[in-house]
Amino acid sequence: RMGLVLLSQPVSEAREVPDALRSLVGKVEAIWLIPDSTCFTRESFEFALKLSLERKIPLLVFSEAYVKAGALLSLSPDYARVGGQTARFVRRIHSGAPIGIMPPEGPEDPLLVINRRTAKILGMAVALESLMGAVRVVEER
Repeated sequence: RMGLVLLSQPVSEAREVPDALRSLVGKVEAIWLIPDSTCFTRESFEFALKLSLERKIPLLVFSEAYVKAGALLSLSPDYARVGGQTARFVRRIHSGAPIGIMPPEGPEDPLLVINRRTAKILGMAVALESLMGAVRVVEER
């Protein structure tokens, strides 16, 4: 619907990441690193970040910590909100609510974290007021 096309570049171990990422340059408008312990290491992240900044390709990650380290953005669970949701369930259970008839709750909105400094380096204007949901802006690295 949005016209996005995902292009995957499978790797079986971390040492394959640099070549895989290099092969995507010129074919993609962004790089999205997923949380896969087989290939996601500190070294592979640092390579992806360097490539991102040098080639001006946005780097999307799965954790605020990597945004603080220089990636453009992450979309992840907002663990504080998930904790609040869990606390509500526990309070209901402790107050005697039968677990089997408690209405299900949908997931909390994900947390979008944007590194404003990286956005500037990449030449991207970020209109924060137009973004929906929880947004956290950092200016690290």
